[in-house]
Amino acid sequence: MYWTQKGSPDGGQGRMFRKGLEIRVGQSATNRTDLALLLDELPESIDLEIDEKSKQIYWTDRGKDKKVGIL
Repeated sequence: MYWTQKGSPDGGQGRMFRKGLEIRVGQSATNRTDLALLLDELPESIDLEIDEKSKQIYWTDRGKDKKVGIL
């Protein structure tokens, strides 16, 4: 699963994360090891689209300098 956390308006606190849908055996929600921060310091990342064929993630940003990013 991928998601964004936007932070304060134009605060450069936006982040993008990834984690598995299932928690691994022997782990819990508080100690899972599959949670990954992919990007941080984004202006206001709000939407994600995953292109599985090209293996790319696109996101939109509604900050002061609106743009689309590709990872």
